Amino acid sequence: YAVVRDGSLFAVTIANGQPMVMDAGAMMRSMAGAGAGAGMPQMAPADLNAEFLGLDETGRSETVAGIEGEVYILRTRDESGQEQSDEVVLADDPRAREFRDALYMMLNTVQDTASKQAIAQSQDIKAELDRINAGVLRFGDEMVITAIDGEAVDATRFNLPAAPMSLEGLGGMLGNMG
Repeated sequence: YAVVRDGSLFAVTIANGQPMVMDAGAMMRSMAGAGAGAGMPQMAPADLNAEFLGLDETGRSETVAGIEGEVYILRTRDESGQEQSDEVVLADDPRAREFRDALYMMLNTVQDTASKQAIAQSQDIKAELDRINAGVLRFGDEMVITAIDGEAVDATRFNLPAAPMSLEGLGGMLGNMG
């Protein structure tokens, strides 16, 4: 799982029955910094670089995690110039909007690993979601909210189960291998 805390993104996993915490934000920043000098691409997935073309209403509704939302078609253009479309379910429910804001907060913590284009494209989509006052409940088959509530999250859920490992040198090592 991932935790955004203290301005960084931490990835938590279990290895040989022991919790392992990686400062994923620092690792990605290090790799992106090394990649800039080594001819490596930015760390953002290619689909984050897709140009936002628009959201089209379908007139259909769908219930996801007990919340009724409206089905839209998200249209984008990928780096090769091909138009793509994905079905998304959006809702003006406060829980869905809070989830949207949490996703953007997580993206903002690692934005220096993304290309300028990816940052601009994500801001275009965020502006449209803000304009229609909606949060995402489903994105194609890739992301579906299964449960969401309005309860406050216990602060202990953000405690890390182990000290974070520093992998900042990994970027330099990979850059030198290039």
